[in-house]
Amino acid sequence: MNGNGLPLPDASVHPVNCARDVIDLMKLGDVNRAVGSTAMNNRSSRSHSVLTVHVRGEDTSGNIIHSCLHLVDLAGSERVDKSEVTGDGLKEAQHINKSLSCLGDAITALAQKNSHIPYRNSKLTLLLPNSLGGHAKTLMFAHVGPEGDSFGGTISTLKFAQRVSSVELGAARLNKESVEVLELKAEFHEDSSGPPFAFRSQDTPQTPASGFKSQQPPRSPTSGFKSQQPPRSPTSTLMSCKAPRSPTSAAIQR
Repeated sequence: MNGNGLPLPDASVHPVNCARDVIDLMKLGDVNRAVGSTAMNNRSSRSHSVLTVHVRGEDTSGNIIHSCLHLVDLAGSERVDKSEVTGDGLKEAQHINKSLSCLGDAITALAQKNSHIPYRNSKLTLLLPNSLGGHAKTLMFAHVGPEGDSFGGTISTLKFAQRVSSVELGAARLNKESVEVLELKAEFHEDSSGPPFAFRSQDTPQTPASGFKSQQPPRSPTSGFKSQQPPRSPTSTLMSCKAPRSPTSAAIQR
């Protein structure tokens, strides 16, 4: 499951200590990536590739800093009349083109500053909401071909890049937890694991077995309650400094 709560089947998390470890994982993902042969490319990507790097650091003051880096390699849009794919290859091309279309819709909505961004239309956009429209820094490369027969795809790609460049992202947010916050969290966990709070009385405490002796004779349940003093409100009873009544005496005094 990624940071947005989206379940990712067969996804795995690997600890890394340096950039070399990240590059090795990228190569492993490239080996496992689905590819296929078409009339235009012998090793055509049949899927998108997303590598997410979670970074946790500490500055000189002891503050903890969290960062997230998405490295995305999108499969190119495919003209099925030129790729001549059929069967499963045709279904893969349709899914790829649909996800790219959903990405374009999300970017168009962001560029127009719409209140609703259709992230949920594709798993690809569900993975990248913070990178597309959050407080982040985003860099995108658009690849075009020099061939004359790729003119239509080149124009479409350049228009897509123009829409991306018009999206305004907010200032990159620094995810930092200060030392004071970390200490408060540690104290909270210690307090939550201890015994429940106990209320203390200023008078001599009475055990539950001891009875509460009243200066007035007990009234029968049928007799009316007449007092020279106004009845106490629940608030005044709770704020009293006297010892709390036991459950038995409270029932008698009702």
